[in-house]
Amino acid sequence: VVEYRLGYIEESKRYSEVALSGPLEEQAEATNTLGHIERFRGNYIESSNYFKRAATLWRAVGEKTRWMGALNNLGITQSYLNQESESTFRQLLDAVGDNLLERARVLLNLGMVFWNRKDFKNAELHYLSSTELSRQVGSAEIESRGWNNLGMMYQLSGNDSKAEDAYRKALALCQVTGDVEMRGLVLANFAELTEDYEGWE
Repeated sequence: VVEYRLGYIEESKRYSEVALSGPLEEQAEATNTLGHIERFRGNYIESSNYFKRAATLWRAVGEKTRWMGALNNLGITQSYLNQESESTFRQLLDAVGDNLLERARVLLNLGMVFWNRKDFKNAELHYLSSTELSRQVGSAEIESRGWNNLGMMYQLSGNDSKAEDAYRKALALCQVTGDVEMRGLVLANFAELTEDYEGWE
């Protein structure tokens, strides 16, 4: 997992394949990581299959939160394949119950599904619901992603003032989380919005 997050894909794959021969928890973690690797490479069918296996393994060991995480990953990957992913996320919303943090994460991903379908009204509603829940539970990470996605959506629809406001909120949250990658993404989007190409570089 650490190798994957650092961008060392081949090393991550090698470690994950070794872990597949370990206990069920290790197999679940490894399978989930392999799903991320294949999605990163654009192999969405293989990625979906890995996430399905990971979800089954996490359920087998009674790890409900990790099971929900694998289903989240599956739903996102299904949306890239233009498959019916909304039902996966609806199942997740039922499963999370009163867990507001997980609900915020699912709503963020549902927003992405509607955005990919060009259903911007529903995408906006889900993103805003996600950011509000994230704020309530103190998850600056999920909230920052929600505002960044809203900023991109507003920017593409030509609403520059709303886009700028969303990016500013996302950037402020990145200063809280310390997420360098997300901060770079928000700054790049901000620079593109303002046509500050030197800043973008």
